[in-house]
Amino acid sequence: NFRCDCRNSTNKDVCCSFVPEKDPVNEKNIYGHNFEGKYCYCNEKSNETMEDDMFTCIFCEDWFHEGHITGSYEDGDNELICKGCAAKRPFLAFYIVSREIWSDGKN
Repeated sequence: NFRCDCRNSTNKDVCCSFVPEKDPVNEKNIYGHNFEGKYCYCNEKSNETMEDDMFTCIFCEDWFHEGHITGSYEDGDNELICKGCAAKRPFLAFYIVSREIWSDGKN
């Protein structure tokens, strides 16, 4: 649930053609720490020299360093459900265990 911020009070200089009339603020948008250039449980800023692969949670779309999550990942297998999103959706427990896509932020 994210709406375009083009030409509203958040981003006045960029414009797209999707919706010409904008609300001053998209009140339903959630701006997590990714919007500040910070990622993962470690809350580190983006670093081009970092060699760790990044994975995104399929629900909240937050990014996590591979070294800070548990589970086994193969090339092309990038599904991740972070601990916070899994806790909000108990029905996912079987899927998480069967796919080993649990992210717990232990490391």
